[in-house]
Amino acid sequence: MANFATVTGKKSWVGYVMITMAPQDLKIRFASCIDSRKVKHISKWPEVHLICGIKDPGQFPGSFLQIQGTAKLSTTLGERKRVWNKELKNVFDGVNDPNYGVIVVEPYHIELATFDANGPHNLVWDR
Repeated sequence: MANFATVTGKKSWVGYVMITMAPQDLKIRFASCIDSRKVKHISKWPEVHLICGIKDPGQFPGSFLQIQGTAKLSTTLGERKRVWNKELKNVFDGVNDPNYGVIVVEPYHIELATFDANGPHNLVWDR
């Protein structure tokens, strides 16, 4: 799970998404209805932000990622198959469902935040 933030006009919107990361291209992908609010936001302003890594708030502070990138909607069959999993059957009729799309995020800034007895530490990657 990740928090996914978009911006439109002067307002932001944050929602939960189930992400898939492809190590070969470092892009982050997740399923979306093509008529969703986030798709409309991305079409107007593709800058996005994700926060992921905290699985149990009771164990905070822990390690987590903050990711800035640009997003786009893909409806190619290859991307749909790449992201498809059995949980998506609750929302879509299959990879050919006309409302099934994939948001592809290309990161340009990633911060890994870690915490230990000496305090917080950040590792930063910029493209």
